[in-house]
Amino acid sequence: MLNKNSLRNFLGELPLAAELDYALRQKNRARKDHYNLSRLQKSLPRAVAQVKPFIEKAPAGKKILFFATLHYWIEQSAYISLVLAGLGHKVTLLTLHYSEWHKEMDKLTQRQRGLHTRDALSSLATFVEHASLLDLKPASDLPASLKSDIEEISLWDAQYTLMREEVDMMDAGDKALYDLRLKRNTFAALAALEWMQVNKPDVVLIPNGLILEMGIVFRVARHLNIPAVTFEFNDQREQIWLAQNTSIMRQDTDYLVRDRCSLPMTEEMYERLADLENARRGARVWG
Repeated sequence: MLNKNSLRNFLGELPLAAELDYALRQKNRARKDHYNLSRLQKSLPRAVAQVKPFIEKAPAGKKILFFATLHYWIEQSAYISLVLAGLGHKVTLLTLHYSEWHKEMDKLTQRQRGLHTRDALSSLATFVEHASLLDLKPASDLPASLKSDIEEISLWDAQYTLMREEVDMMDAGDKALYDLRLKRNTFAALAALEWMQVNKPDVVLIPNGLILEMGIVFRVARHLNIPAVTFEFNDQREQIWLAQNTSIMRQDTDYLVRDRCSLPMTEEMYERLADLENARRGARVWG
């Protein structure tokens, strides 16, 4: 007898089963799934209407590939993509509708998450192209350098998930996690490589850029010598960290040391540094 997960995997492989179930039982109901873009779906049409006059007048800009996974990054990327479109850029928003990077969900759930993502982003369609990574045609092979990147990032993914540096490949749980990340990262690399080679974006924009599929897409872009910008939000309100052609998570400050450390420290700079340290000691938000 099929258990619930096996049944949902079976239904997920049947043509139109996911679409029919989604349309009849889920589309207009409050979502109970952790992967939830309902807030975005509700607010985005108004934002599109506000940006539309700027898009229509903006001079042609760059061809941008914007990749995002996990629902909170997809929310952020939708709005940033809209702003970039308002500046005249041609944006393709490439999403990966996973919520759990460390375990497999059944195929029916994953297909319906894709439908939910499509609906949530539908108001962008006129100005921002949307594609799902899982729907892309993968390349037939990977160069050796990207295979090495995949192995490295998959190990980091396992370490990040387990919250420890040691990943025991003799342990069934550790090995299963590493193998899952290796499988998903390999597909992401193949799909991203094929898309970038065919569509040739001017720049790739990626949150994080170090781990999971975000790290993979960054490595593929750099392998093809496509400029890449990575970003992350810091502990200061209304501020963002940016890095070019490196992962922002590496916090490369060499250029700051080179350009700023020879300058004298002013009283204002000292007070700002002291305020930062006091905020950390007092566990309060700084900025």
